[in-house]
Amino acid sequence: MTRKGFIKEDIKSMCERKYDNTYGFVNGFARVERNGKYGFIDTCGKEITELIYDCVYEFENHFAAVMLNDKWGFIDENGNEITPIKYDYVCDFKNGFAGVCINYKWGFIDTHGKEITPNKLPRRKQRGINLYVLLK
Repeated sequence: MTRKGFIKEDIKSMCERKYDNTYGFVNGFARVERNGKYGFIDTCGKEITELIYDCVYEFENHFAAVMLNDKWGFIDENGNEITPIKYDYVCDFKNGFAGVCINYKWGFIDTHGKEITPNKLPRRKQRGINLYVLLK
C-alpha cells in the first residue's frame, strides 16, 4: 500500500509518509488515517492525537468532534478530550456552545465540556451559525 505524507511549501521539511489517507489542512490541522483509525497533525507534521478514533471531523471554532466505539465527544487544539466520548450525536461549537445528544434527547455543552442544559429536549435544529431552535 502506498503511504502518504505532507511536504511544506518551503520544501525544507517533509512529514514522513506513514498514513493511509491524508486530508487537507483546515484551521491549522489535517485529519490523517492509518489502519482505519484517525487523528490529527499540525502544520509541523506533529501528531496532536494518537490515531485511535473511528471518525473525526475538522476543527471548527477550536474544537473537533471525534468518534470512538460509536460515541462522540470533542477534543481541543492540543488533542485533549474536553468531554467524555459518550454522546450519540454532536454538533459543532457556535458562539461557545455545542449541541449534544444522548438517547435522542438534546442538550448543550460549553467550551470546557460542561453540560449547560440537561439532555431533555426531544429535537434540535440548527439555523444559520448563531441560533439554535429547540422544538418540543
